[in-house]
Amino acid sequence: MTEKMAKRPGIYSDIGKKTRDLLYKDYTQQPPAHFHYNQVDCSFNFSLQLCEILPGLNTLLKVIFPDPKSSKVELECSHDYFGITATTTLTAKPVLKFSGVIGGNLFSIGSRVSFDRSRENLTKYDAGFSLTTSFLDASLTLNDKFDILTGSCYLNVRPLTYTAIAAEATYQLSSRENVLTVGIQHAPTQSTLVKAKINSFGNVGASVKQALFGFIFMTLAGEADLREFNRSARLSLGLSLSACMDQP
Repeated sequence: MTEKMAKRPGIYSDIGKKTRDLLYKDYTQQPPAHFHYNQVDCSFNFSLQLCEILPGLNTLLKVIFPDPKSSKVELECSHDYFGITATTTLTAKPVLKFSGVIGGNLFSIGSRVSFDRSRENLTKYDAGFSLTTSFLDASLTLNDKFDILTGSCYLNVRPLTYTAIAAEATYQLSSRENVLTVGIQHAPTQSTLVKAKINSFGNVGASVKQALFGFIFMTLAGEADLREFNRSARLSLGLSLSACMDQP
């Protein structure tokens, strides 16, 4: 497995990304719209990224079937001291998102706004900053119209084995509800990544991601609520092909 160093300050979605990936990526979540048959949920996710079309310019196409609201086209422009993105969903009246971030290798700050064409108004505005070193990635964000305060921390324990721990604390100002989630990851071999997590509500999860043929990966994951384990346990199996197409 390989891990690419992010070009700083990157883009707004890079703020807290390492923590989010460790705690939420490759688990059992399905998009809001998905297939359901005999206790089996299913969806198809296709992503294509064209890297360095021009210096610092990337494009991303993401199609999730059968959920067009989660599908998107994104244009990213990233340079040494700033990064901007423009995103549109693949619907008749799309949700448009614009973000910007400034900073450097150590510190970055940015914001993001979302405009819903169907409602003709701003549906979200977010802001956040991050602190990044060789072993620590920390961030603080205000999301969903500044209603959700999230602090996250990713600690790179042993880079050679991708061993890391992460924690995320979320507080919703309107409901005064808070959630703490912690997780750990480790690569026992160069082709296998194991992750586990638990939150303050007693929700636990684990996943094993195996590289099969270079850029083809298989993921087996499970999640459950310890308070209602028999009724809440879920398993998922995923197969993905990952590659970045660099332009000549």
